[in-house]
Amino acid sequence: MKTSSKSSSAQSIRFMSSHGGIRILQMHPTSKSDKYDTEDDEIDSQDSPNIDDDDKIRNLRQIPISPSYTEKNNDDDGNEDNTSEDEMTTYGQSYLSTTEGSSLITQTSFNYSESYYYKLGLVRAIGNALPPRHDANQTLRNLEFILKYEPDFEQVHKHWVFNRIVDQDLLERLLKMLQRYNQTSYTIIPFVLEEYAKKQYEFLEGHWLDELDMIHNKTFFTDDWRDNERARYYDIIQDRKNLYVTNQNNARNFAMEWYMLPNGTVPDVDYVLPWDGNCFLTQAAFVKLQHDLIRWNSDPIAAYKRASHGEFWSNANPKIRSLSKEPIKYFYTPMDRLLVGNEVLLDPNYIPRLDEEPQIIFHRTAVGRFDPTLRYGKKNKVEMLIRLGIKGPWDVYANDLEDVRDNAFSDWIGPPPPAGWVSRLFSGKSQLEKKNKSSKRVKARTDGMTRMLQRLDLDVATKVHGWNSSTWMFYDQGILAKEAQFWANLQQHNHNGTSPSADSNSYLHNLIQNLIAHADHALHAGPWSVVDKEPCGCGKYNDCHDFYSVIGHQATSAKKASKLPMCNNDAVRYDRSRLEAFQYNTTILALAYTITRQRSYVEKAAANVVTWFVNPKTRMNPWLGVEWQSGANQSFITKYGVIEFKDVYYFLDALRIVEESGVLTQDQIDSVILWFHDYLDWLLVSKDKESRRGGLGAYFEPNHHGLFHDIQVISVASYIGKLTFAISTIHESISRLLTQVSSKGELRNELGLSNCEHWQAFTLQGWFTLARMARKAGVNLWNKFRTPSDPDLGTTAIQSALCRAAEYTIPLLRNRPICNENVANKRQDVSRWFPLYLEVQHHCPDAVIRYPSFLWPDWGPLDSLPESPPGDAYQMKPLYSQGAGIAPFWNLGLYEHDISMPNIQRQMFSKTTFRTRLKGI
Repeated sequence: MKTSSKSSSAQSIRFMSSHGGIRILQMHPTSKSDKYDTEDDEIDSQDSPNIDDDDKIRNLRQIPISPSYTEKNNDDDGNEDNTSEDEMTTYGQSYLSTTEGSSLITQTSFNYSESYYYKLGLVRAIGNALPPRHDANQTLRNLEFILKYEPDFEQVHKHWVFNRIVDQDLLERLLKMLQRYNQTSYTIIPFVLEEYAKKQYEFLEGHWLDELDMIHNKTFFTDDWRDNERARYYDIIQDRKNLYVTNQNNARNFAMEWYMLPNGTVPDVDYVLPWDGNCFLTQAAFVKLQHDLIRWNSDPIAAYKRASHGEFWSNANPKIRSLSKEPIKYFYTPMDRLLVGNEVLLDPNYIPRLDEEPQIIFHRTAVGRFDPTLRYGKKNKVEMLIRLGIKGPWDVYANDLEDVRDNAFSDWIGPPPPAGWVSRLFSGKSQLEKKNKSSKRVKARTDGMTRMLQRLDLDVATKVHGWNSSTWMFYDQGILAKEAQFWANLQQHNHNGTSPSADSNSYLHNLIQNLIAHADHALHAGPWSVVDKEPCGCGKYNDCHDFYSVIGHQATSAKKASKLPMCNNDAVRYDRSRLEAFQYNTTILALAYTITRQRSYVEKAAANVVTWFVNPKTRMNPWLGVEWQSGANQSFITKYGVIEFKDVYYFLDALRIVEESGVLTQDQIDSVILWFHDYLDWLLVSKDKESRRGGLGAYFEPNHHGLFHDIQVISVASYIGKLTFAISTIHESISRLLTQVSSKGELRNELGLSNCEHWQAFTLQGWFTLARMARKAGVNLWNKFRTPSDPDLGTTAIQSALCRAAEYTIPLLRNRPICNENVANKRQDVSRWFPLYLEVQHHCPDAVIRYPSFLWPDWGPLDSLPESPPGDAYQMKPLYSQGAGIAPFWNLGLYEHDISMPNIQRQMFSKTTFRTRLKGI
């Protein structure tokens, strides 16, 4: 038992992380000349209500304030105005004790000399508040309350651990507050955004349900699912990110290690109290705690008898005889949860309710440690309570082998005896603190964690990867600028009459000439508007501003049912063909402007935009999908109409080019942004009276409809500045891979469709597009769900889900016939596989060519098919059918090329080179 008095001052210690390592920096006590001004107020009246003025508290609560709890005022020299030394040598205090076997509280009085007190290291780990589980200001408010009103206990050294505080401004305020109250011993476990960025969502771990992808399952959002079940699912998939951000058990273990390895700067203590940051000790609770430590250590046999409940009561028990020769290694401290403001603890007659998960006390030689793999919300402290044998409601988890270790500590037989009590300060959410509100606390905790992770995911995208609402989501702005410079150099050579050597014959030169030719044609086409269909009828609601499309196989029935004069050349498509023409041509014009800087291109593109989105006479209503129901004289909006707007991802890059050119007025830009705000709202509702039906139905579709719903949401949300929603959609879209791509790599929800070759290529193109967009925000879809390939394919390489899908689906990589539902239609545009093939070359290094040669058996007349893809992306076909899901001039602004090389002829797709490259040889 240690009896030396506490040190008058302690050096502060910071714990820092650098590139994954740990280093300890010794810091000296701060002074008035240090960085922070100790005279500044830490919390304004809004942050810290009711605790700034003792008189206000007295008037408000109408309770006496004990001298032990008055605010610690500082003299000019920084010394505390404490009572005399003689008055502090002996305590005459009431204390509370829990009657064994009962929840009754009895109050006793005793006198005890401080010379018998154990020396304690009281550590509180302060983490991030998680609204709505906590009030946003609880961290500042509760720390100030502790610093103001918790006594400076004799024989107690206080240390603070700031545990991965995300908000650096908040961390600075907390540190400044410590300095204000002369607390100089603290540790910082830093939050490092780049380290957080490496943590992934664990969608595969969420398979405690029958469905692989619950996020996009409609039943997940219905009343059949309880809030706490949804919360449990999100807890599981957030596991690694949660573990890094909260870091609770690591912080607790660090606190113990810090005290248990004393050196010249760390006080020598008997027991360590690695407690939560909101724990508050009253004078009565502290005296009771010391009394219990002394009581049980003075008669360890009685403690072991109590701990064993008679099972090991014999003094002859070898373990009891061994342990009784040493100090008791573990105690637990019952905890009281405040349901109201912290000021109730200032009443010396306050009686706690000790029915919460207790805190734990460790002797400095104890071997027990918290499990660092358990995150907040995964019984991270309960696991320790169970292993120590501390009885409570948490015993129901004792057989949960996933979360609870099955081995006990070698230095104890449980449960340990109790010691004192502690109060958990008010979270600021009284409605969640009541005992019967545990399920609501779980939901609020998960909601709070989800909001925190969404904020951090956004920080990764914006601060690490430079993503913002102006970022082009499909084309690469930097590469397109280099291609524009290439063109400008050629034009300068032409103007000067000098020869650019072979550059004028390069594939890029030819591609740009092709772009300009199409842009010149687009100057004389359009503008397009949904009201152009008026002579042919505007549907059941007779609003020509509605987007109106007719499913191909229903066109004949629709014409008969409506008795409307269907347009001859647009009978099947109606507004779909206008929308495709508008997006295609406007994008080509914007790209041509970027390359050539010819003003007429962007002016024409702007006129198209104003006609479709701004002009009240011609603008489209911001919703989609009016289609005729076959055989009935009625129309309706269906979830399958959402895919009509599938090409918005590349069009919005064109729109950014138009905006940046300065052709549109600010009012016109605002009108376009407002239109997309309304469209996104429509995409995210299931029903809406004004627009008849919303677009959320497509979200729940497990095939290409759900995929392109995500692509639209991400594109539109990023364009209008809803970046948090866009990045969360990117992350959640990863979960779709679990249902859309089989273990073999089959796109299983496309194989049974009519014309399944089209839908396989279309869906794979959609995934590659989504992956390309996600990379702009720092999310790599190409490395998700890596598992061994199917041995039947001739390899056991570890492949991601997207690479498995590519290797199984692309005919060039797997010598396969046309799928069963496509046999009747063998004539396919096989060149649409070439852009997909190019993506595989860049992202799937373990993909292997299965073809002995680039032939296409069973795909049509061989003399009409290319033997292999062209040798360079610039040489590939730039325009495809608008139903293919391939952006116009997709091969511009794509990958970094050595565009200064004359006559680019790199044989990326030669039989030998490509196979070698993909095998990694």
